[in-house]
Amino acid sequence: MSARVGINIRSTKTARYALEIARGHKTLETRESDSLRCYVGRRVGLIETGRGKARLVGYATIGAPIKLAYSDFKTREIDHLVKPGDLFYPKPGDFKYCYPMVNAAQCEHREISTRGILARSLRPNE
Repeated sequence: MSARVGINIRSTKTARYALEIARGHKTLETRESDSLRCYVGRRVGLIETGRGKARLVGYATIGAPIKLAYSDFKTREIDHLVKPGDLFYPKPGDFKYCYPMVNAAQCEHREISTRGILARSLRPNE
């Protein structure tokens, strides 16, 4: 189930989004831009950031994005888990790219020391 790259998924004070994806509860990963397009169809690691050191928490395959307008975003809350008032909730008039996260699975959590803004290399023995 290994992957060579992991995508960064930032946690907030109230939500651990990477872990929710790994558990199969969050089935859409939201982004402001089409930044994950190059990973569509690939299995990637899920790297939790924003809670101390970055750590790998699971894996998922990224599907082609759905573009959701602000007005449609709330109707899919059960899939993306982003609540109104959250840092990642869109503003009126905005939209989000929502990437289906397919065949998600948890793994033993491990710290990741590589760096990257969008994604990081996953070293086998890290």
